[in-house]
Amino acid sequence: MHIKYAGVMITGILCLLFTGNVTLQAQTWNGSGGNGNWSVDANWDGAVAPVSSNVTDLVFDGSTQLSVNNDISDPFLLNNITFPATAGNFILSGDALELYGDIINQASGVQTIVNDIELAADSTWTIDAGEVVFSGNMISNTSLFTLDGPGTLTLTGNNALYLKDEGIKGDATLCIQDGTTTHYGSGSQDLFTTSGGQTFVITNGAKFVSMVDPLVKYENSAIVSGSGSVWDGNGTATLFMRTDGNLLVTDGAIVTNFAELHYGGGSYRINMAVTDGGKLYADSASFYQGRSDNTLTIGGTNAAGEKAIVTIASGPFSFGSTYTCSNNKLLVDADGELNLYDDLVLGYGWGGIGTNNAMIITNGGQVVSDASTYDTRIGSNSSSSNYVHVTGVHPVTGLPSMWDVGGTVWLCYQNSNKGNKITASNGGVITNVEILVGETRTNGDGTPYAARVEILNGGIVYGKLNLGYAGSENTALISGGGATLDSQDNTLVVGYQVNADNNILTVDGEGVSGGAVITNADYIYVGYINNKVNKYVYGNSMIITNGGHVYADNDLYIGYVSNATATNETANNNSVAVSGNGSLLDMNNQPVRVGHIDNDISYGTNNGLIAADYGVITNVGSILTGYTRVGGVASNNYICAAGGSIYATDMTLYSSNILKVVLGPQSPEEFGCINISNDATFESDTTLLPVAEDGAQVGTYTILVADGTLDAAGLTLDSSVDQARWNLSTDDNTIKLTYSTPGSVIIIQ
Repeated sequence: MHIKYAGVMITGILCLLFTGNVTLQAQTWNGSGGNGNWSVDANWDGAVAPVSSNVTDLVFDGSTQLSVNNDISDPFLLNNITFPATAGNFILSGDALELYGDIINQASGVQTIVNDIELAADSTWTIDAGEVVFSGNMISNTSLFTLDGPGTLTLTGNNALYLKDEGIKGDATLCIQDGTTTHYGSGSQDLFTTSGGQTFVITNGAKFVSMVDPLVKYENSAIVSGSGSVWDGNGTATLFMRTDGNLLVTDGAIVTNFAELHYGGGSYRINMAVTDGGKLYADSASFYQGRSDNTLTIGGTNAAGEKAIVTIASGPFSFGSTYTCSNNKLLVDADGELNLYDDLVLGYGWGGIGTNNAMIITNGGQVVSDASTYDTRIGSNSSSSNYVHVTGVHPVTGLPSMWDVGGTVWLCYQNSNKGNKITASNGGVITNVEILVGETRTNGDGTPYAARVEILNGGIVYGKLNLGYAGSENTALISGGGATLDSQDNTLVVGYQVNADNNILTVDGEGVSGGAVITNADYIYVGYINNKVNKYVYGNSMIITNGGHVYADNDLYIGYVSNATATNETANNNSVAVSGNGSLLDMNNQPVRVGHIDNDISYGTNNGLIAADYGVITNVGSILTGYTRVGGVASNNYICAAGGSIYATDMTLYSSNILKVVLGPQSPEEFGCINISNDATFESDTTLLPVAEDGAQVGTYTILVADGTLDAAGLTLDSSVDQARWNLSTDDNTIKLTYSTPGSVIIIQ
């Protein structure tokens, strides 16, 4: 006889009372009762149905009557549930369970639990094999839940869990599928154990809420997949990614509302991917990354057309920074978008060295920084060979890969940095940027150097370029068809401020029609020092060659010292050279100033403007060579015709400066010259310095024509030249140079 009273089943007439550590013998299901009800005695070994008690252990074994129903008590109190290795695929349903112990699955199949469960004590669910699908609702109150593996637990209901600190272990997989699970947590950083190998999955539209900080590391993997699937940080939790941790957000799934995404922080080999329409939003977050060999990949759309997007709402985004960090890669691929609202740091050797860290934007990927006040640092504090590469267009839409910077990029920043690089190529675009290459805050000590900017084969940069901002041996190359630096009415500088030497900007058209171009440049400075003490800019150059074009909107200064505060500020050996057929510098009727000292205590020497080998410098307003205030020294600065042509309105060559002529294989008829539409003036002590290269032809070369007044009285042949081989002659508007060789002189006896 069975009597059900007040939620307790009394079997027979005996009511057994259990207290303390007393444990009932486990009762094993055999399914012989003709239906799946728990209350049928014949369904159990010993023909006695279990009683509701916190020490009741149930074992579901065999393959008979696998759909079982709790009809004894609501809730039914029990200690443990075990599925032995010989168990079939059971489905447990019926009234709720109040669990005081654990659930163990040793069978290789799938066990399904439909009952609601309340954890009345700490509970470990051990899935030694197969899978347990729990489709009821689980409430753990403050009892701690642990999953042990290596099998899989799938939750499909609405659950409120307190996962134990490091609550998933033993290579187990926890899969949240459908419904909502709130993870209240028990420690400051939980979810996975330190042993590694666990997997956490949110899929099929499920929602998981982290109320404390989840930790993903040591070969743990977290996967959020499918439209509607959400991992929510509740606005307060920090998602920690550490050594060998993996996070995949894909197919329209969302990770959102984390207070901070802490990526790395001194760890290695982290792999995060937001792909195929996945979304990651850190609403009020900082993104950190340190150590080596970590990756973040963003890209791809899903079947619904959703793009992969990562948004860091506030705080710096640091990649390859802190400690000794190298070989970290950020890849933003097709239909990928990274939105930043604070500084971006790539390669920062705080406490170590940051090397070979990369941000690659390709196939139409997009990186957008929101405000102009945010900076980007690529290579800082002994960090080398870090780079950004923006390349290609979307293979379907043709949308260019783009880095919308929104602020200043410091390339090779502060002390002893070298070899850091920015490249835009193959239609890739960098926009809204000010690039400062080689910058030091130490007034010349530990100067950064050997940084490189490349704009190649259709790559475009919109913004300001300052090459050699108190740094040395930095280069910029604009090369190939369509490669463009659009300065957007900003100043273009090569060699600036503090001990900036041997910086080189090259515009190489590669012989391509519509080849490499610099356009919309406001002022152009090649070798510029302003308001510094005992510093120099030396050996900086802009080279326009092989069909490259540069269009300026304001003055060009080559070797310029301004606002000096003491002696020994120098701008020496800086040059602009336009060389090769089709190469062009168009000055838009603005002045060119070669060796310009805007004070009375500084020096500017050996600075030059060169038109060579059919290159053309045109639409120049005034050419002023060797200008200085009283007391300053601007000497040996030069204008050079070397088979190219210069077209200017007027020209002044000041005392102690030079007109150079370099004769090459061109015949006198082909030789380009300096064409002055108004007046040309040569002050006293100006010299003509001719040079004959191999293949130079004898004859008379026209080297300058002035349509207005030509005042060449102060121009003489340089004392170093062989007067027997060179002859200088002038008339009202023309300067000519005759070149002969001893073998061409006929002696009549």
